[in-house]
Amino acid sequence: MTERKLDSIEPPSSGRDEYRDTEVRGLVLRVTATGAQSWTYQYRHEGGNQRVTIGSYPAIDLKTARSRGSVIAGQVAGGKNPAAAKQAERANRKTDKVGELIDQFVRLSVKPNTRDWLNTQRNLKAHVGSLYGSKVANTLSMSDVMVVTDGLMERGTPHAANHVRYAVQSMFRWSAGRGLVDAGHELCDIPRPFRFNPMRQGRKRVLDDDEIKTFWHALDAMASQPNRSWVSAAKAYRILLLTGQRKNEIAGSLWSWWKFDHADGPFLDLPETATKNARRHVVPLSPFVVDVVGSPDQRGGYVFTSDGGKTHLALGSKHKNWLNQYALLSPWVVHDLRRTMATGMRRLGVVSDVVAHVLNHREASIRDVYDLYDKLPERREAMGRWSNFVQRLVAP
Repeated sequence: MTERKLDSIEPPSSGRDEYRDTEVRGLVLRVTATGAQSWTYQYRHEGGNQRVTIGSYPAIDLKTARSRGSVIAGQVAGGKNPAAAKQAERANRKTDKVGELIDQFVRLSVKPNTRDWLNTQRNLKAHVGSLYGSKVANTLSMSDVMVVTDGLMERGTPHAANHVRYAVQSMFRWSAGRGLVDAGHELCDIPRPFRFNPMRQGRKRVLDDDEIKTFWHALDAMASQPNRSWVSAAKAYRILLLTGQRKNEIAGSLWSWWKFDHADGPFLDLPETATKNARRHVVPLSPFVVDVVGSPDQRGGYVFTSDGGKTHLALGSKHKNWLNQYALLSPWVVHDLRRTMATGMRRLGVVSDVVAHVLNHREASIRDVYDLYDKLPERREAMGRWSNFVQRLVAP
C-alpha cells in the first residue's frame, strides 16, 4: 500500500472491497459502495476470525494505521484478544443520558424513600432535564449545573438554587454508587450557591398586627384576580395563617381530609403520609376557617387547585412574588405564617404545650412515650381563640 494507491481507489458498484497491507500483515482497508473507507485489523484467536476497527481513512492515514495495527499485532502475539477487550470497554462505557438518569433516580431512590419526591422530580426535570436531558450524564460538568443555579440566584430564588444543587448532588452520588457515572464525579460534591439567607433572620420573623392586616387585604386583591390559580392560592395562604400547618400539608390536602360534619366539631385529618414527622395529625377547625375553606367540591380531589382537583397548587415563587408587591415590605417566607400563629397563640395565653400539639411537634421526652393525651379540646379552644383574634383584626 502507498498513499498514491489509496487515493486512486474507486468504490465498488455494490458491496465492499478489501485491500490488504503487505507491510503490516492483518491490516485491511475496507471500501464500501458509498465511498466510505475504514481501517480494520483482522486476526485469528482460539480458532476464530476476529476484527478490530481502527478508524476511517483519510482521517487516519496509512502511517498511523500501520502504527496502530502493529500495536494490535503485538497484543495478539501476547495471547490477548483486542476485539473482546474493546467490546468490554464499550459495554462498560457510561452512556446514560441526563433525562434517563433523572427517571431512574426518582423511580428507584427518591419515590420509595421520600414523601416530597414530586418536588425533587420537578426540580430535576424543570431545571436540569429541560437543558441537558439528551446529554450523556457522565459528561455533565460543574459549569453546566452552575448555569442553572446562577440563573435561579439572579431571578431572586436562592432556595430553589440550593434545592436544585442538593437534588443533582444526591442523584450523582446515587449514580456513582451504581456505576452509572464515574466514581468521584465532580457533581458528587457541589458547593452551595447560597449559604446565608438574610430573609430568615435566624428564623425569628413574625408578622406584627399591622402586617397581618396588610397581608390579609392583599389576599383580597389576589382572590379578585380572574385566574383560578390566584383565587385558590389566596385561600391557601389564609388557611396557613389561621391553622399554622406546613405549606405542603395544606396545599396538598384532599377534600376527603376535611371533616366538616363530625359530632365533636370540624377538623382537618392529616394522614401520616402527609406530615413531616410521619404521624397522623388532627387539626381542629374554627367556624372562621370553615368559612374560608368553603363548601366541599363534590368531585373530590385536591382542595387548593386550578384544574378542578386533578392537581394541587405548589404555592411557589409566582404567588409569593405577587404578594411581595402588595403585602409585606420586609423580607418574609411562607414558614413565617406558621411562626406568627404560634407566637400569636402564646400572646393570647395559650400554653406552649398546647401550641406544640397544634403544630404537630414531636416531643423528645418521656412524655412522648407515656403521655398519650392528645389535648384535642385544648387545641380546639386555642384554634378558636386565634381565629377570632385574626377575624377581628382584619375586619373592615
